[in-house]
Amino acid sequence: MNVVGPRPEQPEIFLHLRPRVDGFTERQRVLPGITGWAQVDQMYDQCLDDVRRKVGLDLGYSNAAPR
Repeated sequence: MNVVGPRPEQPEIFLHLRPRVDGFTERQRVLPGITGWAQVDQMYDQCLDDVRRKVGLDLGYSNAAPR
């Protein structure tokens, strides 16, 4: 686990959001962190659009990480 990266999602929430939010499955492949830009920059999720914005931020870590 990194210090900065997407926070891990609870399994029940993952199963609920996976079919509703594009990129949610890919987000789970990014090395998780204790905190991330989505948690610092965004408010608590109120709707699916909020989740989609956070997924977009979280997927940015996969593009920046060295392979």
